Amino acid sequence: MTAVAYSRLYGKEIKYCSDRKEEKDHGADKGALLGYKIKDGDKVVIIEDVTTSGKSIDETYPKIKAQESVPGGIKIVGEIVSLNRMEKAADSAKSALETITEKYGFPAKAIVTMADVVDTLYTNGDKKIITPEIKNAIDEYYRLYGAVNDTEQTMKRTDGDVWVESGCYQVEHEPYPFDSYSPLVYNRRGKKVGGFMVMQDGRSYGCCACIGSAGVAVANLATISVYNGGFSVNLYNSFTFKSEYNGATVKLDCNADVYTKNKAKIKVSGGGKEFAIKLRIPEWMEKYEVKVDGEKVGVERKNEYVELKRIWNENAIELTCSARVKKHILNDKVAFTKGPIVLARDVRFGDITKPVAAKSGLVRAKRIKNDKFKNNVTYEISIGGEKFAACDYSSAGKNYDDENSCITVWQNIKT
Repeated sequence: MTAVAYSRLYGKEIKYCSDRKEEKDHGADKGALLGYKIKDGDKVVIIEDVTTSGKSIDETYPKIKAQESVPGGIKIVGEIVSLNRMEKAADSAKSALETITEKYGFPAKAIVTMADVVDTLYTNGDKKIITPEIKNAIDEYYRLYGAVNDTEQTMKRTDGDVWVESGCYQVEHEPYPFDSYSPLVYNRRGKKVGGFMVMQDGRSYGCCACIGSAGVAVANLATISVYNGGFSVNLYNSFTFKSEYNGATVKLDCNADVYTKNKAKIKVSGGGKEFAIKLRIPEWMEKYEVKVDGEKVGVERKNEYVELKRIWNENAIELTCSARVKKHILNDKVAFTKGPIVLARDVRFGDITKPVAAKSGLVRAKRIKNDKFKNNVTYEISIGGEKFAACDYSSAGKNYDDENSCITVWQNIKT
């Protein structure tokens, strides 16, 4: 089809052949290839519909090179793939296309990536082809099996300052490198390779740079949002907020820890004005209760928020909530969360390679003291007659340079 299209569009004849699964040993068209007989002096472009592990090129490449009468007689100038599935190549964390280029020395490019396909199907105007549930399942799959630092990144490189003990220097690098220090599966992380590093072809990575590009540093700016009818509390961090509303100074003073202590208290100075305060009640809040000045308020959650509309003077809002430790099973692995907190097992707690009996029984958990290392919260999880400790992911594995440093979020399931 490529040769036909090229002829129709540009009026040029392109010779082509295809790879046989089994070599034909008789007839005029015998051989490993069907179609044009490749010979010395030819330049070849390999075309594939999809690439996953790169196994097919390992079979095709020697068949092409077998047609030359002298070494180097046939030049493979590149490979074009319709769809890059963006999965890891065999025995590598890189994509199949990247390993093909490294192994054979010619460029391998894709017309579209799986990320392009998913984005198009999910953002198709008002008619989304895939549901949020399917989109989330695909995203989870690629978190486990997707290639890192994939060659299909399209962002331009930029000059940036890299700081070292002796000062700083400028280097051209990608603004969105991958994070070598974010392992989600046992024994899959970079060790002793932290900080900013430049790799081949000017590519780069860095844990701090990646976290910055993810927007984590500016997350607190979304704690409060202002809209025409009032204010929305989106994140329950301790904060003090001041703003003007209809000529009055409004102040919200929040003391909160809903993630571990399940409670947030907000002092409101409203200047005698009527407006709404929306409290975000995310899905993980299985039970919640809202009080204003000590009295329970019956408000219904709509689109993840409850709305408190009244005349505000000097008032106090109290939100209490609860969330269980939950298990999440995907691709024959299991992970655990406590509300918005992802829990990780750290080798300092003990053996983390033992499969978990996740398919049998309920999850029970209790908060325990962690005397192994500094952390935000640690739980003892009981499931299937077994117990193990898991702490918040942000605190796990911070002994980076220890040869034994190892953590995991997704764990194998006992069969």
